[in-house]
Amino acid sequence: MALDYAKSHPDTLVVVTADHGHTGQIIPNPTATDHSPGKYSTLITADEALMTVNYATNLPEQSQEHTGTQVRIAAQGPQATGVVGVIDQTNLFHILSRAIGAE
Repeated sequence: MALDYAKSHPDTLVVVTADHGHTGQIIPNPTATDHSPGKYSTLITADEALMTVNYATNLPEQSQEHTGTQVRIAAQGPQATGVVGVIDQTNLFHILSRAIGAE
């Protein structure tokens, strides 16, 4: 919806990002003696191979945590050129401030 709006309003800055990362990694298919550091699901891929995805940061039934991983950020519109590569999250405040003319 935001991109459709921006098509007819070229002065619109559209920014897409996340507030934190999540764990999610492909791990070896578990055996009866394996102990994953969290919850996991074994999926069947399009080529019918087994693929196990771990999606937790702690043992089952314990509190899960956010990860410290970098998250993707993308932008389109005025000031979007400041949203490239790896940026410090506090820089986003200044990019948005400049886009609305407050800085």
